[in-house]
Amino acid sequence: MRKPNQLAWTGARHDFPGTTYIHPYGYFGGITSELEFEDDTRTLFLIDCNQWPPAEVDLSELRPDVDGANLLLVGAEGERRYWRRLLQEGAPGTGDVFQYEVSTGAHFENLGPPVRGDFHHLDCIVDAGVLYGLHRVDDSADWPVRRCVARIDGAGVTTVLVPGQDVVLTGLGPGRILVSASNQHMASLDEAVYWLWDEGRAEALTGPHRYPAIPVQPYEALAWLGGDGILFCSKTSVPHEHNIVGHEHTLQLHRFDVLTGAHAAAALEGFGSTLKVPTTIYKTEPRQTALLQSFEGKIDIVAGGAGWWILNYGTQMPGKKTVCWLWHQHTNAVVKIMASDLPGLDVLAVLYAPGIDRYLVSVPNAILQLAGIDAITEKQGTATLSWT
Repeated sequence: MRKPNQLAWTGARHDFPGTTYIHPYGYFGGITSELEFEDDTRTLFLIDCNQWPPAEVDLSELRPDVDGANLLLVGAEGERRYWRRLLQEGAPGTGDVFQYEVSTGAHFENLGPPVRGDFHHLDCIVDAGVLYGLHRVDDSADWPVRRCVARIDGAGVTTVLVPGQDVVLTGLGPGRILVSASNQHMASLDEAVYWLWDEGRAEALTGPHRYPAIPVQPYEALAWLGGDGILFCSKTSVPHEHNIVGHEHTLQLHRFDVLTGAHAAAALEGFGSTLKVPTTIYKTEPRQTALLQSFEGKIDIVAGGAGWWILNYGTQMPGKKTVCWLWHQHTNAVVKIMASDLPGLDVLAVLYAPGIDRYLVSVPNAILQLAGIDAITEKQGTATLSWT
């Protein structure tokens, strides 16, 4: 039983009728989709969390001519939904052929011509009715694969850049995209580069420019703050003082101006897992353990409301762990939510639904409303992020 004055972390709960796992990946401001399998039937549901309870639309009723597994939601703007429709599954190494589509209600229409790429990879962004995607230059199975960044609208396809390496795209407002190198093996700042595409400038494409640190997970952990500012993460590692085989990883949050190069960083001390590891070397020694406070997973950055950002932590490590931090970009206030604050819940992510102005806790096959920010800060208090 909840004690008097104890915070009720969650409120209303909605259980989905089928298998539903809502993650930040594929969640577009309250809109997402879920593919369900039953016998030989594959059905795609469009889920709208901007109303409560969330609304579900069976896409097979709108597109009876298309198998649910051959449609992929890739973006949402207002009442418009953007999709990929698989036309031809490619042979290994050659990529798939798919058609972009835009829908309003039950009406679907093509956007641009068919293109070749990885159908299942969300390597595109949508802004003001224009889609920017990462596609293959040709159907060759040669390695490395040649990809290009392309601009797609009703008039056709325009090649923006052939980067010669793996990249991810981030929208910076209408007509502007950030193209960041994405390589988990980057070991030097010479490899941590980006390009800018700005259709409002005489020379639309500039770069490569250099990041001030090596970004980790550019797709999940890189966000546009507005204007020319972005948010990204890097990671530092130091040996544990009491365990010669253990290292502690600390996540660093960076604010960076992609035009001026202005930069500030903040260490997210305590963001991650608390692990108890054995330190005994020889069997004849008494059993000893040490506590490691370390970032041992992945981070997903999701926009919240009114200047708040959600930093979701995902890990398979046992022990105490962070669920997410909420950070306010104007006040630098931080609200820390631990797994112990949400007991009994297998939290997939904390998300924000702007249509109902509520934070949501996603768990397997259900979604719950999180307590309001004001209520959480009143009971929990806030920390302040320190930038250098």
